[in-house]
Amino acid sequence: MLQTLFGLNGRLTRTGFWEVLISVMLLDVAAAVAAITALEHAFPGGQVIAASQVYEIVRWSLLAVAVLSVWAIFAAHVKRAHDRGRGAGFLLWVLLPVVGWLWLLYDLGFKGGDFSRNRFGAPPLGHGDLHHAGEHDLSFVSNDHHHGQGSHSGHADRHGRSRNHRNKTAV
Repeated sequence: MLQTLFGLNGRLTRTGFWEVLISVMLLDVAAAVAAITALEHAFPGGQVIAASQVYEIVRWSLLAVAVLSVWAIFAAHVKRAHDRGRGAGFLLWVLLPVVGWLWLLYDLGFKGGDFSRNRFGAPPLGHGDLHHAGEHDLSFVSNDHHHGQGSHSGHADRHGRSRNHRNKTAV
């Protein structure tokens, strides 16, 4: 869980990416509501010293939540870029207002990741992304290379069939 939220290595599925973004946004809203509630209850009592102490606690707590939120969102973007076969430098699109933001949203939020291992590792498991279905189950690997089917046996398409599946004829 901590690696998913704060680590920069590995890959993150499209679903996992949205899960992190939504979770962080909900955490931020909860922190803001807690801060407002704490401040509302601190100041009506009229004790300025106690209220200022509450204010400082709330201020530092919100700063901590903001720093952790920004880092978690950055880490999710980096790992999602990795799943798309791109390095963290791809995120520099954010420096191009509107067009860059829309491009990042489209590319990271809506396009599928690489089907197979890339320079950032194996495809992430789980989170229900259909484009990864069958890629992690090695039970479809056949021994066709022993029967003269070529060197591509053992490699599968996205449906878990060997590449030679279409070339085989019924016996």
